Amino acid sequence: MKLNRLVDKKITLNAGTIIIGILIIFVTVMGAIYLSTWVINPIWSSGQPPDDNNPVLPSSSSPAVPAVVNTKTISPELPSPTLSPEILGSETPAIILSETSSPTLAPPSATATNTSSNGLGSNPDDWAKLIGFSPADGSYFAPYAAFTKIWTLKNIGTTTWTKDYDLVFISGSKMSNKVVFPLPNNVKPGNTIKISLPQIAPKNPGTYQGLWMLGNKSGEIFGIGDQADQPLKTKITVLNVDPNNSYDFLLNYCQAIWWNSKGETISCPGEPKQIPGFVFLSPQPNLENGYTDKPVLWVHTDNKLEGIISGRYPAYKVMNGDHFKAKVGCMAGYPKCNVTFKLLYSIGNNPNQALGTWKELYGGGITTIDVDLSPLAGQSVQFTLRMSSTNNYPTSAQGFWMRPRIFYLQPTITPTASNTPTVTNTPTETPTDTPLPVESPTDTPEP
Repeated sequence: MKLNRLVDKKITLNAGTIIIGILIIFVTVMGAIYLSTWVINPIWSSGQPPDDNNPVLPSSSSPAVPAVVNTKTISPELPSPTLSPEILGSETPAIILSETSSPTLAPPSATATNTSSNGLGSNPDDWAKLIGFSPADGSYFAPYAAFTKIWTLKNIGTTTWTKDYDLVFISGSKMSNKVVFPLPNNVKPGNTIKISLPQIAPKNPGTYQGLWMLGNKSGEIFGIGDQADQPLKTKITVLNVDPNNSYDFLLNYCQAIWWNSKGETISCPGEPKQIPGFVFLSPQPNLENGYTDKPVLWVHTDNKLEGIISGRYPAYKVMNGDHFKAKVGCMAGYPKCNVTFKLLYSIGNNPNQALGTWKELYGGGITTIDVDLSPLAGQSVQFTLRMSSTNNYPTSAQGFWMRPRIFYLQPTITPTASNTPTVTNTPTETPTDTPLPVESPTDTPEP
């Protein structure tokens, strides 16, 4: 009986011990699980799982934990821009350039640097206005031809241009032996000045342009235009002609006075399809015998059955040995072209006289002209180039003078029996000593 009680008590004790042990183990395991979860994950202050888009960092009282790397880039907070941002790269935040930190950039060589206190475009201290210039842009010259570019400028700034101001070469073809030319005199605001720049045309045919600007005594350049930053320019075309010509009718064609059968003055240079007639220089024309690279004067009469176009040139003093040379013919595309060319001359107030006449038909070839001017040696002569329509199709009277010029040829000298050289083609002192055909009294009226 006593033994049974002891056994029952022992069993009861063992069962309680087992239950307590199980409870301790359970509590220990759960505590470990809870503790591991608390260490690995931040505190959920909101009671919700963490959101990748809105991460919540542990408070400063939280135990130290490994850093959590966020793969999203957070743009830094930037101040409100005052200038347009300069984007340096797709993965780099925009950098805003403030007005105080803007870098100073060197201006291009052909761009003016004007430090006006008033600002460009309003009223710069140094500012020029182009009033006029000559010769015209694109004017034609022979290789090595000397010419002078003239600009008329008005000072529309607020500072007087002194003799410390210069004309400065910027870029392109300078066509002169200097790059800086001091202004010849002072120019007050509102006054004008003519700047003359002597230049020499380049050797090779082609189009050339040189850019020039003004510079003040501080070395800052300025020019014309709305912001005083535009250059002055010299633009010419060098033709494939002989620079040794004594006189070139082609290069000086707009120095001549041109008129038609009515005596109406024709503008120079003209334009194709000009009803009163026209004349202009074609550097690479299309002629009846095909395309050529030799420049010509393209001439067309007024649209009359007896239409005429004439050009009288300034006086030229003829030398013994001078020859007038040219080629004449019809322009391509005018199969009914039927025209007559004449070379005329006059001395003083005397009427025109003819030195030669050449009739041209389309497809009949190009005529070469060589007239010895020695009989006119010593005389100041005005030459006239004339073309007239000689059939019933005046609109087809489209002809050309190719390279009309005066060329000097050394007279041929042959020894005599007395070894005294004589000129085989002895010129007379005046043209009246050598009879020349006189132009018809029904000559067209002159302007």
